[in-house]
Order: sequence, then structure tokens, then C-alpha cells
Amino acid sequence: MKKFNAKKIIVKYLANEATPLEEEQLLNWVNSEKNQRIFKEFVKAQQLIDIAYNNTIDQQTDFNEFLEQIHHLDVKSRKFQNLLPYIKYAAVLIGVFLASQYYLNKQHDTTPFVDFKNEISLQIMNGDTEYFSIDTDKTIISKNGDALADVSNGVLKYLPSNSKISDVQIY
Repeated sequence: MKKFNAKKIIVKYLANEATPLEEEQLLNWVNSEKNQRIFKEFVKAQQLIDIAYNNTIDQQTDFNEFLEQIHHLDVKSRKFQNLLPYIKYAAVLIGVFLASQYYLNKQHDTTPFVDFKNEISLQIMNGDTEYFSIDTDKTIISKNGDALADVSNGVLKYLPSNSKISDVQIY
């Protein structure tokens, strides 16, 4: 049987070349605290070597990848710049379209305002609306035929007949 050489086995293990028997020997060796520190130092050294080695080799490929990414961004920005004048006109057309739709809908939705000078509207709870002038005398009658109110000389008086005051709203 060969003598256990920790340095050789650690190097093989870090290079993924260790056999299962060597891995088992290494795990047994790493169980002590002193050996754990040595193993960690080897791992750190190997990582530093990998970083230094990979940086010198990959600099050119990394630079080429960087240039390629810039080229892709440049192509995308050119496409956007080619569309920019059309986007301006499209935004103007959309604005005009939305403004015209708003204006047309505004015209159709509004009810015509009738200016009643010196007139009062009285809305009864059943949905009827009575319009009357302050200057004229009038008796307001419900659908049932009951007299609800009387307007005389610009004064509205509720009549105490069969009508209920809660049936009338004044606006």
C-alpha cells in the first residue's frame, strides 16, 4: 500500500481527478482541525490560481462578447431612432382622435339646458316634475288627483288634504 500523501491527493481532488479511495482517505484526513485549515488554504490557493489563469485567457473573449453586446444595443437603438418620426405623428393622431371622441361624446351626453327664468321645478317622489312660474298661480295635483300644493303670489303652500308632505321634494 502506498504512503498517504495529502498534498498530492488534495491537488487531484481539486482537479476532479481523485479516485473514490483517495477521496475517502482525504475525507478521513480532513476530520482533524489542523488538517481542515491546511485543506482550506489549498482550496483558496487553487481558487486564486483559477481566477488568475482564467482572467488572462478570457480577456479577449470577454472583450469580444462586450463588443457584441454593444453592437446589439446599437442596432436596437437605430431601429428605435428610425421609428421616432413616425411615433411623433402617431401620437399626434391618437391625441386628435381621443380629443374628437371626447368632444363628440360630450355633445351627445349632455341634456339641453333650458333656462327657466323665474321658474321653479318641483319633483314629486313618484318621479314627476312640475315646472311653474312664481308670477302665476297654480295648483299642483298628483296622479291620484289629490291637490298637493298651491302656488299663489309667489308663495308655495302645501295643502293639508290627503296628500303627504313626504311625497314632494323642492329643488
